[in-house]
Amino acid sequence: MLAQQSSQLHQVSLCKLLGRYLGTWSPLKDESGEQLKRAPLTSFDALSAFLQEAGRFRGKDSLKLAMAYTCDGAASAPETSLQLALCLPPELYGLNLAQPIMNYEVDLSAEAKTLYPANSIRIDLCWHNKKFGLEYQGSEHGNRLGADYARSYAAHVEGYELLFAAKEQLSSVAQMFYIAREVARHIESDVDTALWPTEDELQELLDILGGRKHPKPLTNAELRARRACSRAQQRGARARGSTHLTT
Repeated sequence: MLAQQSSQLHQVSLCKLLGRYLGTWSPLKDESGEQLKRAPLTSFDALSAFLQEAGRFRGKDSLKLAMAYTCDGAASAPETSLQLALCLPPELYGLNLAQPIMNYEVDLSAEAKTLYPANSIRIDLCWHNKKFGLEYQGSEHGNRLGADYARSYAAHVEGYELLFAAKEQLSSVAQMFYIAREVARHIESDVDTALWPTEDELQELLDILGGRKHPKPLTNAELRARRACSRAQQRGARARGSTHLTT
């Protein structure tokens, strides 16, 4: 199914679909409205083996690109959308940041357990080598803010700093730039913002991730043209002055 849709979907939409296949969530909900969990439908190893055996097919390059930029282990569709907005390359109008580990498990010490009574916590998007995480807060989180704060305090005891991203921020260009700058400040020593999209470009990406736009897939020629444009914009920005976000 992924092979067939890789030729039909825009590359960003394909990344989002791949995140669903690699994730641990189901689109179905239980009687209480909670999203059901399930095992991933595929893995990077299985997809790599398929690509090696399949030979050429239409959309193969798009599937390879999606595999390079989509993280496995997401527990919800918004987590994948947040990861893609932050990590997709310039030609797809992403913010080009380093990829996190999704739902990274952190064991809690005795001290941390006094704040949050569990053996471990999971961080939605975690750059564990930088001891930093990004937590998605959907509308249902309003009923458990106390637990979220307790988890944050427990994470802090273990040396992690958490940033929370609300549902509404995923559709706001200004808010996504803010989140990207905060993430970059914690995980990167030197971020070249000349590689970042314009406001209109980022809005297009957020609209695709949010299901508000359904463009046709980009051709290889269009992707090459976008890469060339990004490089030209980067050279121009550097010629005008510093484009680095120093942390």
